Amino acid sequence: MRRDFRDGYRNRLNRIGATPFLLAAKNVDTEIMKMLLAAGADPKTPNADKTTALMVAAGVDIWNPGEDGGSAPGFEPEALEAVKMLVELGLDVNAANDRGETPLHGAAYRGANTIVEYLVSKGAKLDAKSTQGWTPWTIANGVFYSLFFKEQRETANLLGTLMADRGISTAGMADDGRTCFDCGRNDRIRRDAEGNRIAQPAPGTTPR
Repeated sequence: MRRDFRDGYRNRLNRIGATPFLLAAKNVDTEIMKMLLAAGADPKTPNADKTTALMVAAGVDIWNPGEDGGSAPGFEPEALEAVKMLVELGLDVNAANDRGETPLHGAAYRGANTIVEYLVSKGAKLDAKSTQGWTPWTIANGVFYSLFFKEQRETANLLGTLMADRGISTAGMADDGRTCFDCGRNDRIRRDAEGNRIAQPAPGTTPR
């Protein structure tokens, strides 16, 4: 996809550069993913933000858990299956997009404990920070993005336990709530003429 488009739906994913395979992974549609692989799709092609199929399957670029395709609580087994498929295909569990988000950040947005446990078992870094300064724990603990404050308490507790087991402290990682990430996602001033993302506010700033 060469240009982003407005279809009337709330959406965080930058669809510029997104392949059909990546879009299928976003909806954790493993049957379509398998069909596209059989037809020769490259599962490692990211979008223009360097967001990979593994990131979106884990939960990166979800607008609201339960609102996006494949993100309702009952879809967690399918999401985990998609994540496992992508890891087995060789996608990097610690790759970061141009916002510094990793697949584990996505699992925190989704609030999927099984995906958190699986990614960590495959070497995902618990203290990886996005350009906002957010770790996966920060996101699960509660942040303001896509117009709403969201938290995943059970996932925050799991991440906190996994971090403590590895000697990683969460001190100073909680977000102060003053930055709303992606609150201007549907505002054209947040994208350039080609639809590419414009830099988000720095941590600690209040969006206009």
